[in-house]
Amino acid sequence: MDLEEMADQASKEIQKWADQNRKDKKAELAKKRKDYKKELARSASQRNNLDTVDEMPTPPATPDLNGLEMEEEEPIRDGDINYSRRPSLAESANSEKSLDLKTTSTTPAFPKRRGRQGVRAQPAVRLGEDLQAVIDLSTQLVAESIEMDFAYVIAIDMAAAAEPYDPERESPLRFVAVHGMPIPAPQFSVDLHLETLTSPQNALLYVNNDYTGISGEFSTGLLVKIGVKGNTGYILGTFTEDQRRVLNQEDLLFLRSFSRDIGRQLVPTPSSN
Repeated sequence: MDLEEMADQASKEIQKWADQNRKDKKAELAKKRKDYKKELARSASQRNNLDTVDEMPTPPATPDLNGLEMEEEEPIRDGDINYSRRPSLAESANSEKSLDLKTTSTTPAFPKRRGRQGVRAQPAVRLGEDLQAVIDLSTQLVAESIEMDFAYVIAIDMAAAAEPYDPERESPLRFVAVHGMPIPAPQFSVDLHLETLTSPQNALLYVNNDYTGISGEFSTGLLVKIGVKGNTGYILGTFTEDQRRVLNQEDLLFLRSFSRDIGRQLVPTPSSN
């Protein structure tokens, strides 16, 4: 009876911790987005040599920052949490109760290894100054806010990516922005990036359940579709080597919110202009 009582008490404490942890993370991400808005305003004032930033209008090249509020397609309910698992896994993005996305144990980004087919991404072609600053800031904030080692926005030539693999052919992938680039630069799975663009879920979770801490190998990561313009697709990706890091629904929603705002700049629609 004593053991049962202790187990019940422990379960309640775990539930309280998980609930508070979720609330704290939402508050932290909201603060990050607010700070990001201030940083964009400050950067814009410096570029325009203004003497003050009081109520400064957002420059045309910046995203619709109101859209940075996370729009939860599916609310997270307390009843959805399986407390039989350790709390750090309770809301993991690959749980049965998570948002809709594909999962894979095949790494989309990796150091060169024998037997693995991958391509290097071509260097970025610089965008306009204002637009590049926005995309760079967004990429940095994604990595730092959710504690990931590596984040990038990448453009994919979809026609070239659909062709059979040929190591002599020019890479169909090109960086748009990068934060935390590993050394040496990783190779990428063209198929998994293309699948992120074409699958109904438009998101791909990578989890390496056999991760051994090999330098340069990632333990987990997320790819999220930004959009398609003509024959070019855009993806936001982020990865970490920390085997303790478990990506959850908040992380996925955070990436999706940023992918939408980056998409308004890279893949504008008539209504967003």
